[in-house]
Amino acid sequence: MNLAGVIGYPLINPGPIGGLTNGSPVPDKELFIRWWQLATFLPQLHFLSPPALYAAQERTSPPLNKNEGITPIARSLKSIKDRIVNPLLIKFAGEAMEKSLPLIRPLWMFNPEDENCQVINDQFMIGDTLLVAPVLHQGVRRRSVYLPGPSNGSDIVWKRGTDGPYHRGGQWVQNIEVALDEARYLGKKAEGAGTEGLTGRRRVLSAASEDLQRLPKPTQELPSVSWLNQVFQRRPTPRDSALGLQGP
Repeated sequence: MNLAGVIGYPLINPGPIGGLTNGSPVPDKELFIRWWQLATFLPQLHFLSPPALYAAQERTSPPLNKNEGITPIARSLKSIKDRIVNPLLIKFAGEAMEKSLPLIRPLWMFNPEDENCQVINDQFMIGDTLLVAPVLHQGVRRRSVYLPGPSNGSDIVWKRGTDGPYHRGGQWVQNIEVALDEARYLGKKAEGAGTEGLTGRRRVLSAASEDLQRLPKPTQELPSVSWLNQVFQRRPTPRDSALGLQGP
């Protein structure tokens, strides 16, 4: 996946979430959720098995942890997609068109001189701003994350998107909790700046935790998931009009 963008495929699709089952049999719930979390940070979401299958199961057999129900997880992932991921995809789509840089990038593109970045293949970045560390193995509830350092000698600080701790770049952060209802990502702060130094879409990254706290409480029914089938679309710009290009 990390190489797909590098070789010219910007709209990466990790396949139907949960696999090619079409709801029969119902995919393993943990697999389905972790796959969904990963796909949330990519340009496309593709479902064959609808999340409503799990909502129906949970009405008769509720999860022990209410936060691990499919409805609150769906709400959380929708918020991350709408508030954080899509604005960044739109931003870096311009770079993809003008500079042929991929939307989804391996860590070594952030710092080619960092030996750790050269070998890590279970993390990726959206542009040069958001680092994603998905869970790829069954039963995992903690994982270590490598935070790339700068290539120009200045400091870089990363902020966890859900619970807010700050970490300097160029180090491993060991045993970060990744509960089933958590999608782990970190936003790059402006180099050498405090939280007040963030502007524009980078401020969105720092506000992510507060945004998620303001989500409405889940109901018994799964909310509409029509948004899940929307493929990333870029709005036309004045440059497009000048070139005679039409937007979606």
